[in-house]
Amino acid sequence: MLAGLKYKMINFLLFFFPHNFLFQLVEKSYDSESDEAHRKQVWLNNRKFVLMHNILADQGLKSYRLGMTHFADMVCHVMIQKTPKLFRGSAFLGLPEGHDLPDTVDWRDKGYVTEVKDQKQCGSCWAFSTTGVLEGQHFRKTGKLVSLSEQQLMDCSHSFGNNGCNGGSVKRALQYIQANGGIDTETSYPYKAKCMMTPTAARQCWTMVRWLWVMVQKMDMTTG
Repeated sequence: MLAGLKYKMINFLLFFFPHNFLFQLVEKSYDSESDEAHRKQVWLNNRKFVLMHNILADQGLKSYRLGMTHFADMVCHVMIQKTPKLFRGSAFLGLPEGHDLPDTVDWRDKGYVTEVKDQKQCGSCWAFSTTGVLEGQHFRKTGKLVSLSEQQLMDCSHSFGNNGCNGGSVKRALQYIQANGGIDTETSYPYKAKCMMTPTAARQCWTMVRWLWVMVQKMDMTTG
């Protein structure tokens, strides 16, 4: 009875509430009026799906809740088209037998994970995966959780094979960080959801960094 009432309320909100206002809050521009009308309908369909799902979550029939994002005006095949080609990763290696491990671990409760970050409409998940790994390990080593810069990886690791918003590899990003001698914090090098440096400029920058590193090493050897 309660579920039926909620369903009727959702239909009322979707079709009688001034949803144009809600859709306009997305703050996007489109190529034509027909494209905007199509995207609006997609957004409304996704909003209805989210509301119905969350009703089931409130009743304990779903284990998680959903929410609307700036991708809600896209259908699946459009999202797939906008997803960059991924690099093949290494296989997961299981632990040897005899290890007594808990069934679940929530690393957020243990302090290893930063607040939720938003990569926006940019294929930079590889950069966020890289910083997430290092942030957790840095916390494990120092007890301090510091948000690290995905933007630096997007701008500066082109010479290692990464391509900014067009995809990249955690392995290559870690190789860059190791060769660079570290990575900046999120505060000092904030995320822009686009490359702020061309691949050519990044390679030139990296060449200068390596030259400076060699000079510092020589100075240490001389003074030593």
